[in-house]
Amino acid sequence: MTIKQKAAELQKLIDKPLELFTALGKEAKKLREQLDKTHLKMADILKELEPVDALIRAQHPDKVQLFDALKELQEPNNE
Repeated sequence: MTIKQKAAELQKLIDKPLELFTALGKEAKKLREQLDKTHLKMADILKELEPVDALIRAQHPDKVQLFDALKELQEPNNE
């Protein structure tokens, strides 16, 4: 077997995983976009609940970090 033939064989072994990698990458991009949209909706809900923010934080201390992250996400959208 020549080096050229071996290189062609090797390329086939490389191409198959890369095709899967590319397909997964496209799916991940779609999921990221859906997740971003969902986070924005969650941030909008928190914005509506802002008058009772202290109460919500007291009732759900385990979610305070999430609330803060969503609030930061919402702030650039209001500018």
